[in-house]
Amino acid sequence: MSDAITISSIYQEIKHCFMLADIDNPELDARLLLQHTTKICREDFILKADNIIPIEQYNILQSYKKRRLLGEPVSRIIGKREFYGSDFLLSPETLDPRPDTEVIIEAIIKHVNSKPDLLKNCRIIDLGTGTGCIVLTLLKLLPHATAIAIDINSNAIKTAQKNAENLELVDRIEFICTSWTEENFKNNFSSFDIVVSNPPYIPHADIAELAVEVKNFDPMKALDGGLDGLDCYRSIINILPDLLSPSGICFFEIGYNQAKDVMTLLEEKKFSEIIIEKDFAGLDRCISAEKYI
Repeated sequence: MSDAITISSIYQEIKHCFMLADIDNPELDARLLLQHTTKICREDFILKADNIIPIEQYNILQSYKKRRLLGEPVSRIIGKREFYGSDFLLSPETLDPRPDTEVIIEAIIKHVNSKPDLLKNCRIIDLGTGTGCIVLTLLKLLPHATAIAIDINSNAIKTAQKNAENLELVDRIEFICTSWTEENFKNNFSSFDIVVSNPPYIPHADIAELAVEVKNFDPMKALDGGLDGLDCYRSIINILPDLLSPSGICFFEIGYNQAKDVMTLLEEKKFSEIIIEKDFAGLDRCISAEKYI
């Protein structure tokens, strides 16, 4: 390495490699890796462009570059992802939060804002919490809400707990390592105003066709929704009447082509007022339904 390697020159080198490899957003990925390694902010990225980079940081960046070229997402490399304006730590056991999931946040906030009583007191349960990005964002936006977050993986629970600590929300949420398929689950959890879940929903046969960043780096248990992708919806919807309060409502993230099937499952359980929300690409992404009374 030459002593003349600057922040600007290493950025250009990494960006160029990413462009040649047809990586999406090569400029952004290169900048995020550089900022993470050098601990500089976005503004300093420009102001300190001519600063010489230490050899230790240069070597780290080279290893990060290799990992990205092998398909590992930047968020996995740096160990965090921004979601709805907050940073969430990741672990191998958690899904990498994606912008499309923010549609659920918008739908729930819209619902709560239309119910004055919920603004004063709202009980939420998040099934399959992962990083906790959904439920913790909701608690951040709803200061009078409380929540329980469920995940079957203890390491995912630990990651979500750390995120709650970082967001100073630990006093309003309880994390429990369990499965909603447990025999007594519905007997231990009830009367929630909101049930929310982003469950595994990829049909098993479709997983091989997913992008490398997803199929090789997201946990398989958080992706595989069974033969038709609907296994988790079936099991959750089966216990929904027991989980929800009389005026409760459920929100699910869904695959782009699953709205009709999930709606049918909800209707079979006598749920009403079913609403489908689209994501930023105009695809079906969120479905909600009110408890049948």
